[in-house]
Amino acid sequence: MRLLPIAVLLALLAACSSSEDKSLAECEKAMVAKSQSATYEMQKNTIKFVPNLDAPGEMDVSGEVIFDPGLPRASTSLFECTTRVAEGKSEPDVIKFSLVWK
Repeated sequence: MRLLPIAVLLALLAACSSSEDKSLAECEKAMVAKSQSATYEMQKNTIKFVPNLDAPGEMDVSGEVIFDPGLPRASTSLFECTTRVAEGKSEPDVIKFSLVWK
């Protein structure tokens, strides 16, 4: 019985991680469409996930992306992406995506 609260906490953490992974995957698809075949590298250590408490099912995802990594013309940008899980769906949809050039 003592392990029940720990099991519940682990299940909640796993659910959050899963929704974050799904949101990031959809944001990466939007990045591919927006980047127009340019090579890029998302900086995984800068990615932040913030659930929108005012709109259940929405998550804001942001972080840095390097275009043309390793080349002299490499440039760093910020990406901002908002996803939403519609009722009855398991996968989120991207409802907003933007690149902010540094």
